[in-house]
Amino acid sequence: MVNKLNSLLGRTSRRISSKDEFTSNAAHQLRNPAAGVLALVEAVENTPTPGGAKARSAELVQAACEASHLTDKLLPLERASGTDMRLSGRVLDFQHLIRQVGDAYVASAVTGHVL
Repeated sequence: MVNKLNSLLGRTSRRISSKDEFTSNAAHQLRNPAAGVLALVEAVENTPTPGGAKARSAELVQAACEASHLTDKLLPLERASGTDMRLSGRVLDFQHLIRQVGDAYVASAVTGHVL
């Protein structure tokens, strides 16, 4: 009984370490695209013309697509580790979220209102 309990605790510990490593790697992989998206949002906000804001907005959408693609590549890795996202939480659609934020900043830049 003690051996079985020790074995179970060992597997649990390895599983937690694996999950921690995955989380750290995912955070690192998402930091660069998120920083790029934020920089583009600031560029949209600071663009003096509506045409410039529209151009920066297109770049923002592209960056959001790239971040979404990265997320799509990371999610199967998480699922493979045994966590069912349908049971444990909600998948965040980064592309949709970033588009919403970008649209708000474009509208703000065009109207001259600060968010």
